[in-house]
Amino acid sequence: NSKRFDQDNPNPRDEAGLDIRHSVWYIDSKQLGRVWVGLTGGAAEGVTEINLAQTKDVLKYSDQEDNALGLGTLVNGAYTGLAWRRLIRGGGDQPGEGRRYNMVRYDTPELAGFHGTANWGEDDAWEVGLRYKGEFGDFKVAAGIAYVENSDVTGDDPAFQCVGNDGLNSDRDCKQLGGSVSVMHTTSGLYVNFAAGYLDDELIASDAGAAAIAAVAEDRSTFYAIEAGIERKFFDLGKTTIFGQY
Repeated sequence: NSKRFDQDNPNPRDEAGLDIRHSVWYIDSKQLGRVWVGLTGGAAEGVTEINLAQTKDVLKYSDQEDNALGLGTLVNGAYTGLAWRRLIRGGGDQPGEGRRYNMVRYDTPELAGFHGTANWGEDDAWEVGLRYKGEFGDFKVAAGIAYVENSDVTGDDPAFQCVGNDGLNSDRDCKQLGGSVSVMHTTSGLYVNFAAGYLDDELIASDAGAAAIAAVAEDRSTFYAIEAGIERKFFDLGKTTIFGQY
């Protein structure tokens, strides 16, 4: 995993070896939908990163952990030991974004461009979401929204970065909502993306492992992101994308 290396250390900061990102089987039916069992992403996986432009592969407008990857932050020229991907919560994922874990998942068949997803796993995390993809004249549209609750008692943070723990092995209490929309005018190549999300972690202030920040920790984390640009074939070599992000 290249995120475990930085500019001052050729060896991984964390555990070595390969990551298992997906280990899953599914049964698929055009009429009934798809049932998954195993390690994979759920309804919220990628829901805050929907993007019809080429930048989805090279510079995600809402997924800041992909910017600079394992490069560390510098203060007065000295490496702080904190990677850029860790500046947004411990896992690097923006509030409202899902993560992969062991689950049972169901995807509905597509109907008029819409399809839904629901999944449950670990002990306990569950998600529900709705996505859409379609065209209206010269416009392409893609969008999605998902809601997640996590009461995992193990502390393994299966669904998202839910850190709150009162030290009594009681259930965590985390909820999040996230979504995004991407619209592109196919004739001109002009497009715009918008994403937003929030995460409520009701036990974050009592987390035994974060005593130093418990007094100032807020229950809710939020984010929003926007990208606008133009993507078209200015030259024979292929499409070029000119864009800005905030």
